[in-house]
Amino acid sequence: MKLINAMMNIISSRLQNAIAAFRSNKQPAILQVFEIGTATMMLSGAVYPAYQLMEDQGVKVDWNDYVGSIKNYYADTKGNLWSFPFNSSTFVLYVNTTMFEKAGIKDMPNTWQELEADMRQMKAAGVKCTHAYEISPANQWEQTHTIANVALATNNNGYDGLDTKLLYDKSIFRNHVAMLKNWLDQGLATYYRPKSGLSSREAFGHAECATYAGSIAGYGATLEEMPKDQSWKVIPLPTHEGYTRHNTSVGGASLWTFKGFDAKTYKGVAAFYAWLGKPEQQKAFSEATGYIPTTNSGYQLMLDSGSYSGPRESMRVAMESLRYGEPTPLTRGMRLGNMAQLRQIVTEEMEKIFAGTVSVDDGLANGVRRSNEVLARFAQGYAGKQLP
Repeated sequence: MKLINAMMNIISSRLQNAIAAFRSNKQPAILQVFEIGTATMMLSGAVYPAYQLMEDQGVKVDWNDYVGSIKNYYADTKGNLWSFPFNSSTFVLYVNTTMFEKAGIKDMPNTWQELEADMRQMKAAGVKCTHAYEISPANQWEQTHTIANVALATNNNGYDGLDTKLLYDKSIFRNHVAMLKNWLDQGLATYYRPKSGLSSREAFGHAECATYAGSIAGYGATLEEMPKDQSWKVIPLPTHEGYTRHNTSVGGASLWTFKGFDAKTYKGVAAFYAWLGKPEQQKAFSEATGYIPTTNSGYQLMLDSGSYSGPRESMRVAMESLRYGEPTPLTRGMRLGNMAQLRQIVTEEMEKIFAGTVSVDDGLANGVRRSNEVLARFAQGYAGKQLP
């Protein structure tokens, strides 16, 4: 098997190039695609669905072993996986417990409102930066809706059709953005802009800030950076008061199989996928990279073997967040076309809001208008097609 590194800065460019390669018969057998490319890959006509590949090759797979919230992101409406989850992650809240203890705080926050109270208490105790954040649509935009079981878009967040409209200007996200803006205006939190030098994760890792919400994939880097005199851990992302907690959604990427190869190649591809799915491989990959296992059996092996003991104990929070309760139609994730563009629009409008050049309501209304135009163009480009 030959591996080619085709990393590109723009997700949409990678997808376009891959589909173009398929049309010219130069496609790879396997392509690693970020999670937000799922809708495009499903509609491309270039994909050999994972469930069909394994069935055709006679390879038995316990599909129910895949963590529900991870499986649902890459599955069709019948629950069949179209790609194999690979490097997977989700968002958590990183907490510097040393700074919490300095302020006399013992209980960890369950809601954003409780976190705000903790931030005020830490501020009064002399903690300069109580919360670090940067604009992260994958976190603030998507996870805020998912955890609260609130629709970000119509059609069950796009799963049920291409004629989808965004709803986030009047959803829970409106209050979340207003909260972040208030924190900034009041000096409670520190906004790390793209050109500010440090990222919010690095600010936390260098013990400059007491909390930040980020991907569990950054756990290993934080472990290396954090000063030895500081104690820290991760806890589940907070919810908003008045909303029942649900699972978080998965981030990362999955492995897609292209059409156009012979039976011998597909036999090798199926064997490779089967090997990746073994609990021992799930464990080895997770320990080496910091990503989380995608199967329940892989997770159980890591629990049984002590992988989550010592300094990595709280990493299991990410898995428990993904496994929290039964996924609902609104906590599977987002199946929206041109998601990279949608995230960019959200980022641009949030930047304007935080800069004070537009109000929260005007910025989000403009974002929804622009986003719906993008979705309409995507639907037009796939006119006559249906999401599987």
